[in-house]
Amino acid sequence: MTNPIKTAKDMTPRWMMEICDYDGLELHPVHDQRWDDEERGPRPFNIPDDHETWCEPCEEHEAHFWSVYGHLKTGGIECFEDFETETAARRFAEKLLEAYPHLREFGLMG
Repeated sequence: MTNPIKTAKDMTPRWMMEICDYDGLELHPVHDQRWDDEERGPRPFNIPDDHETWCEPCEEHEAHFWSVYGHLKTGGIECFEDFETETAARRFAEKLLEAYPHLREFGLMG
């Protein structure tokens, strides 16, 4: 018989289990440095399995996708999720701020 608690924990993102370690959110456009748009065309959100990524924050017009980061109370950030558009990322961040009021200490940055 499958243990439902273990199954639920396995499906839950790591950051969600540690949500109390964060005090805010950040939203950033991200560019995959290993994807050449001119050579390969626009980068799809769901990339081929054989593509090794090297992603960095970038200017909005260079974005391949958008990421929502948790701001750690101890300093630094960790990526929560990636989204195809800024609108989708912002919607996700706002739902997190609504569900976890302690994240409003610094709110949504970026």
